[in-house]
Amino acid sequence: MDDLIERLPGDELDRVRLACIQLGEPSVMLASLIASDDISAGLQGWAKHRVISGLWRRVLIGGRGGLVAGLQLAFAVLMVTLVTIAVLSPFLPLHVGLLRYPDGQVLLGVSTVPAASEVLGWWRMPIGVIAGFVAWHLLKRSLSPST
Repeated sequence: MDDLIERLPGDELDRVRLACIQLGEPSVMLASLIASDDISAGLQGWAKHRVISGLWRRVLIGGRGGLVAGLQLAFAVLMVTLVTIAVLSPFLPLHVGLLRYPDGQVLLGVSTVPAASEVLGWWRMPIGVIAGFVAWHLLKRSLSPST
């Protein structure tokens, strides 16, 4: 902030006013800071809920960053879905996975309708775990500040 103020023209009061205008609305700036804090805290460990919360905040802020965050959020939801399928498939084999219904509909996820057949069989567990971890690392890479 000090660098920004020093580069602006005018006396000190004018420079501070201009810097505040350039920073934008306090509510948007605060929401953006909270989103960034959630994401960076979530990336430090396995706190995926913090990453998803931060991405959701960025979506709500809108703009180009909101669109990018929306795509990243969709990727995070896919990751959570894949890992959930892998974890739940031994316990709910007729309700979890890549399910095909008699009418031709296909669902990736969890269903309460037992009339579906599971397409992947027991492969859904290793596929779900591996794809989930790969998705997590790709998401972390896209969110890291160095990129």
